[in-house]
Amino acid sequence: MKHRKLLSLLSAALLGLSAAVFPPAALEPVELVADAATIITGTSSDGKWDYSYESGSSVAKIVKYKVYEAKPEIPEKINGKKITAIGQDAFKNSRIQSVTIPSSVKTIESFAFSGCYSMTEIVIPSSVTDINSFAFSDCTKLKKAEIQGAAKIYSYAFRNCSALENIILNSGCSRGASGQGFFNGCTSLKKINSTTIVSTSTNGKPVVTTDKKVRKMIELFMMRSDNIKFMKDYSNKLIDYIIKTELVAGMSDAIHARQLHNWLVNNCGYMVPGKKYNETKNGNNMEYQTSDNLFMSYALTGCGETVCSGYAKAYNRLLTAAHIESYMLYQDIGTKHQWNLAKIDGKWYYIDVTWDDTTGGYGTYKYFMKTRKQMEKMDSTYIDCGQSLSEDIERKRASMDVNTLAHEYLDKVEAAWKKSLDTSAYTDSNKDGILDGDWNLDGVKNSADTAIKKRLIKMQGQNAVQDSQMNKYVRLLHRERKTPEQFLSDEGY
Repeated sequence: MKHRKLLSLLSAALLGLSAAVFPPAALEPVELVADAATIITGTSSDGKWDYSYESGSSVAKIVKYKVYEAKPEIPEKINGKKITAIGQDAFKNSRIQSVTIPSSVKTIESFAFSGCYSMTEIVIPSSVTDINSFAFSDCTKLKKAEIQGAAKIYSYAFRNCSALENIILNSGCSRGASGQGFFNGCTSLKKINSTTIVSTSTNGKPVVTTDKKVRKMIELFMMRSDNIKFMKDYSNKLIDYIIKTELVAGMSDAIHARQLHNWLVNNCGYMVPGKKYNETKNGNNMEYQTSDNLFMSYALTGCGETVCSGYAKAYNRLLTAAHIESYMLYQDIGTKHQWNLAKIDGKWYYIDVTWDDTTGGYGTYKYFMKTRKQMEKMDSTYIDCGQSLSEDIERKRASMDVNTLAHEYLDKVEAAWKKSLDTSAYTDSNKDGILDGDWNLDGVKNSADTAIKKRLIKMQGQNAVQDSQMNKYVRLLHRERKTPEQFLSDEGY
């Protein structure tokens, strides 16, 4: 690319203009000769704006805001050129509190307002059709943003706007191609179009607004983002509700792990191939990769659509909420996959909710509480994890962006993974996810089980009870919200 200065007096003579029309700054444009067009840059007569335009064009874009005002107003025209775009980095890291954008503007380019750390609100007029990547990222004091028109929003446009509480979105807004992360890190966002998203029903279960337009915006933009307040609030409240309604105090870790496994299997499903909002579904998109998004998908549709990453992360959170130590394992050799490693009743087991759900659904426990050796025999996926885990942890530990907490987590994962090699099998001959003969459901088989079994035989008037009946028995206990001892005591036994 060539650069050349035109003599201001020669320019004025050729254009038939006098020097009085423009001050010196405007009389010294710079032509940037590109492949197909000549780009001319200049400065506005008030010295506030650098702008550029193609030779012969009647429109221009703002290149740089050059002074400091708390609430600047972008002019609709500069030196006769209509301003139709706010260029890349134009306001980046400036101290503005707000800005007035004229109705002539159609495009806000990447990073245009990124890092405007004092900006508290922004109104984007209906003329704007494109809000490009990172356009308002890291505006950490931005509390309210309004997009008045049917703009196309691109990846990370409002990333890390941590003070943003309310976003007004036109119902015609759409995603830029393969866009995601639009509102990543909006840790205060609780309203869309001034509607509070999450509330609590009379039975204590969290619910999401029924406003169809708002729900569409959640699916379009929030489901492609992570670490958003209302989504985190919903998932935390839902997890609390699941723990409260699915678990019975006094039962073993294994029974609790089984109930939480069943909730995911019954209420979630693996991503169904096809299209969504005219885009081909992609399991790598954020809407299928996080636990918050899985739970929000459940809230919106009644079935949490996800992939292995979502299953593993959601199960990890559920187990942790049930005070069961749990970690995620994965392999990225060949077909990438994630599953869980959990300490249940004092021993380490592999649990793969994804493959239990996709290979049989409810009542399938093929990949539930299996030893590392058992899993490695079933599928080479788990062998790959064994071969690469330590190396991968060392690589992550050495990474410059891994913080102290991440190091501690990785250390715990590695220690748990090593201990899992020596764990004995969870005896479950009839594959119902329940330890054989553990009739009092305390995680061990001993004389206490024999006593419970005798009382059950007496209660049912039978000669014997079989392990095959344990699944029905556990379901009954959870419906009654009672331990075996409580149930039998209430029945008079």
